[in-house]
Amino acid sequence: MMRGRRNVRGRRGARGAGGPMEWLPEASDVLISDGSPDSFRLAILLIRKTLFSDDWEDSWDEILDGLRESASTDGVHPVWSKMAESTPILAQFAAFP
Repeated sequence: MMRGRRNVRGRRGARGAGGPMEWLPEASDVLISDGSPDSFRLAILLIRKTLFSDDWEDSWDEILDGLRESASTDGVHPVWSKMAESTPILAQFAAFP
């Protein structure tokens, strides 16, 4: 009888899996253009600035402003507008064409 045996895989079948914030790139990974879309970089930086304000450096605001300008000029994929509707941190994406 195996009544007392616990599931060694943990919750939801993942062993040692963290939350979704572990998947979020570091700010330093998106500060310099690496070919990622500007809208993606802007979203990561907005999330990082809001949720991890203690780690935010004021010099990064200039990069953030440049990415906003790029999104305003070039537009963003329609999925960002949908994200803006349901995610307050990304609400400014609703203003971009």
